[in-house]
Amino acid sequence: MIAKMFDKAIKDYETIEDGYNRMSIENEIKRNEIKSKIEEQSKRFDKKRKRN
Repeated sequence: MIAKMFDKAIKDYETIEDGYNRMSIENEIKRNEIKSKIEEQSKRFDKKRKRN
């Protein structure tokens, strides 16, 4: 009976950890998208500044 409780606790922990890892990956993707957008905007700004 105790072994069953430990098995359930381990499975619950694994699902929580999987969810956390998935969130971390999603946050990393969002961070990279924002970073690339900022870089694009700065390149455009630099081009406009060079023209003037």
